[in-house]
Amino acid sequence: MKYEPSYQKLISLRSRLYEILNVTEHKITKLTSLGYGEDLKEPTYYYNYLNLASSLERITKGIIFVEDLDYPKLVELATQRLKKIWKHETARDLAQTVYPVFNDLRDFLKEKDKRIKL
Repeated sequence: MKYEPSYQKLISLRSRLYEILNVTEHKITKLTSLGYGEDLKEPTYYYNYLNLASSLERITKGIIFVEDLDYPKLVELATQRLKKIWKHETARDLAQTVYPVFNDLRDFLKEKDKRIKL
């Protein structure tokens, strides 16, 4: 019998892994009710379909496994994450999410520092 690598097996393995990680009992109910803890989905890039390692890397970077999570621990984890990804674009995106109307954003920033020019 000739061995032929099956890309379908890789997809099935990844799909099963996502299925296990997406189980509702594995998520923190209070966070999912606030819109956090979205389900993992198959990547849309063709080359990722053939690369299980890239999926495991995305899971490692994007998911934090905890037994229990209280508010102080959540703040600590969020602070650590922001420190890792903080840059000008992050600040801009956060500000525009909170203040989508330009004048509201300008007013907020002017309250913090009157010298700011937009």
